[in-house]
Amino acid sequence: MPAPLSANVIVCGDVLRESATELLSAIRMMSVITVPSSNYAHFYSIVFISSAPGDIEQHKAQVRLCTADGTVVASANEYEFTYGYRIDPTGIGGFVLRTEFNVDLTKIQTLGTFWLWAFVDGAAIAKTPLMLRR
Repeated sequence: MPAPLSANVIVCGDVLRESATELLSAIRMMSVITVPSSNYAHFYSIVFISSAPGDIEQHKAQVRLCTADGTVVASANEYEFTYGYRIDPTGIGGFVLRTEFNVDLTKIQTLGTFWLWAFVDGAAIAKTPLMLRR
């Protein structure tokens, strides 16, 4: 299967989905989360993926929060999808994945900078840093 043409990851505090158009709006985009006295960091990720024209295969996407050395701290379930070609059936396909995280900080030894990775079919396609602090 061909690799995606491009992929991007953003982190935000909330995501709105318009019912009529299914368009997403990211609310409070961030790269740092100051966690209050609770032991949970709550946030969303949005992954934008563009495919080569004609990729109609079934794929699996997943988002993982990892330490700098690659240790997985939190992960979402894999999501099966096919690229959409609604705008131009012969052009570049697209897919947007919204993932909600509620990370239990008691399972993390130290806070600091982590990496939010996006994967398609098991291959890393994009990442963004996320600092968790008190």
